[in-house]
Amino acid sequence: MDLLEIEQDSVERYIPVEYKKGKKKLADWDRIQLCAQALCLEEMREISIEQGAIWYWQERRREVVIFDQVLRDKTLATIEEAHKVIESGVTPKPVSDRTRCRGCSLAALCQPKTFRQDRSAQYIKTIFEQ
Repeated sequence: MDLLEIEQDSVERYIPVEYKKGKKKLADWDRIQLCAQALCLEEMREISIEQGAIWYWQERRREVVIFDQVLRDKTLATIEEAHKVIESGVTPKPVSDRTRCRGCSLAALCQPKTFRQDRSAQYIKTIFEQ
């Protein structure tokens, strides 16, 4: 989480905030990430968080994200899928959409360029087909 705003009116409210250097995406990944952070805070502090915000630097715009049941369900399903990946012990291959790797904080660990350039499996396959 990049920032946690705490508003103190009659009741203390927590608002998680994420900063993204790009622009708003069509997919829900940013909202799911933010909702996961809210779920963690809710569990740790035994509170309810209604909304968060994402600041998109490229657009210079703050998007308010409401944590409704649909987003919470999507987030929990994504967390469950992540647990399955971890439990399987198999690292997923890099995605074919190269634009998703730009700016990813895990690119150094994932090394998608290296794996995309690896032609060894294809090479072995052509040797045994001849």
